[in-house]
Amino acid sequence: MILVKCHRRRNIRFQRKLTEKHAEEEIEEEIQEEIEEEIEEETAEEIEEELVEEVPEQPSASMRDDHSNELLQREEFQTSEKSGGLQEGVEERAAKATLEEDLREKRDPAQQKEALKQEKKEKATLAKAQKKEQAKLGDEVELMKAQVADLKRSKKEYEHSNTKLQQKISKMTADFEEDKKLIKKLKNKLQESSSQHKKEIAKHEKVNFTAVKALKDQLIERQKESMERDIEVQSLLYDIETLQILIKGKDNTVSSLQEKIDQLALNLKEEQTKNCKLLEDYERDKVNCAEIKALKIQLSEQQKEILEKDNKIQSLRSNIHSLQSDIEARDSTVSSLQNKVMQLASDLKKEEAKNCKLQRDYEAERDKVNCDKIRALQDQLTEQQKECLEKDNKVQSLCSNIQSLQSNIRS
Repeated sequence: MILVKCHRRRNIRFQRKLTEKHAEEEIEEEIQEEIEEEIEEETAEEIEEELVEEVPEQPSASMRDDHSNELLQREEFQTSEKSGGLQEGVEERAAKATLEEDLREKRDPAQQKEALKQEKKEKATLAKAQKKEQAKLGDEVELMKAQVADLKRSKKEYEHSNTKLQQKISKMTADFEEDKKLIKKLKNKLQESSSQHKKEIAKHEKVNFTAVKALKDQLIERQKESMERDIEVQSLLYDIETLQILIKGKDNTVSSLQEKIDQLALNLKEEQTKNCKLLEDYERDKVNCAEIKALKIQLSEQQKEILEKDNKIQSLRSNIHSLQSDIEARDSTVSSLQNKVMQLASDLKKEEAKNCKLQRDYEAERDKVNCDKIRALQDQLTEQQKECLEKDNKVQSLCSNIQSLQSNIRS
């Protein structure tokens, strides 16, 4: 019986120890879970506060990584300290439990029974409280898990937004640098174009000055040529007037010679009629030889006169031929003069074309600085064009006069 009681006591003690160990282990686990939950809550709150502080500032990725590493180190240090404290508390509780067991063994069995009852009640209440606390802790753990997941999501979103912002910032910086480079290039191009424009303006002014000088020289030469042409035209007009006078004199001489020839032809016809009559009388009469001789003498004299008249007619014809050759020579001179006049007209047209080209050159090369000079030159050109037109009119009138003279000569 004693052995059975001892064995029972040992079993009870062993069961108590097991229950106490199990309870202590459960308590330790609950304490560790509570500590871990508190640590997680503290870390979550610290992370939220740091995120709230870091969002407006938007630090770089390296700073954030350093900060997160520091936080992790702090958490590990805190957990290590708390785990050390828990181990110390567990050891103290184990020591207290051993002391309580020793005290319980020394007490009376009645007291032990009461103590066991109280312990059972306390354990039941503790179990109920533990269950309630476990349920509460489970809810809190789920809430903490959800909060941690939300925090992780928010952290990921924050990191994603930060990466996007960094990409945008890098793009903006690259665009800004490219814009700076473009602005520098454009400034350099503007400076080069302005210097080149100034050089071109200087060259253009020099070219305009040289062109104006060349145009002035050309105008002076053209004026000299126009003066020479005017002198030639005046000399040609004088020659034409002299030719007209000579042609009129030749026409008068030709008309007078033609009248003389007509008169001589009439005289010849009259003499021929007289000779015919004399021959008829000679044939009819044949009476007086003396008369016949006289008639023969008269006939011979008349024949001589006829021969002289024939010689005169031949000389007149030769004179007429010479006059005709002179007229033909005059015609050739008139035609040559007409050709000269036509050449002058073509030269005048060429001069007009050149003047038009010069005027176009003036209009193309005129500049604000040389506007007055170019206008004066344009006025001179217009005057020269008017003079050329007047000369053209004169040449056309001369051509018409020459044609009328030719028609008169031919008639």
